Amino acid sequence: MNKREIYYEISMALLSLFVVIMSLVDLILNLSPKERYIFNIIDNFIWIVFILDYVIRFFKSHGKIKFIFNNKIDLVCILPFNPLFKGLKMYNMGKVIRISKLTKIVKATVFLSKFKKKASAFIKTNNFNYALTITIIVVIIGSYSITFVEKMEFKDALWWSFVTATTVGYGDISPKTGLGRIIAVILTIIGISFISMLTGTIATYCLNKRKFRRSYKRIIIEDIKDKLDNFENLTNDDIKNMFDVLITLKRDNTIK
Repeated sequence: MNKREIYYEISMALLSLFVVIMSLVDLILNLSPKERYIFNIIDNFIWIVFILDYVIRFFKSHGKIKFIFNNKIDLVCILPFNPLFKGLKMYNMGKVIRISKLTKIVKATVFLSKFKKKASAFIKTNNFNYALTITIIVVIIGSYSITFVEKMEFKDALWWSFVTATTVGYGDISPKTGLGRIIAVILTIIGISFISMLTGTIATYCLNKRKFRRSYKRIIIEDIKDKLDNFENLTNDDIKNMFDVLITLKRDNTIK
């Protein structure tokens, strides 16, 4: 796996996680029409990205049927959840709310599975999965705590906890009480630690992939050398296969 492929896998995993977070926020919070409109624009944009990704990989694959069976989660991810929901809404107004919630839960579950599929190796690097879990728990607890301490709505508290943990700190919402400021300090420390852990994990993951790729190349080249020692016993197909392998290794080596 070259650098481009590594960045691609990380990007698609983060997009999947972003969709999960958006679906949960949309499910838990009572969004205004303007907020929901913005959510739908972002959601549709990501949906188009996933469709293009699936179509490109489908046409580049050699076995089309095998590709479909091996990428079932990806296929479900590009199902038009929003248009399907709108279509159902036209026929049965009495079940709109239940269908809406069910759609969001299914969507979050599917994209969470896609995220785990894409990022399973990455999030286990440097025990990053524990850091991610702890950060999410602290942000949620911080949101609930600041709701009661500062007497603010939960969606505002969740927004404040997120921007504080990511060290963005827009300043549009700030705690007034001493306990609220203590919560802000804890979230900031956790956020800085998480970002440092994320940066280190990305670096370690890329380094490990590069080491594995070099080791894999070495094994293949040694195997070809062993075969060349018995050159007189090689068939034309054997020589062609070795040539194709060497060309592939050379091409991968030039892609940085």
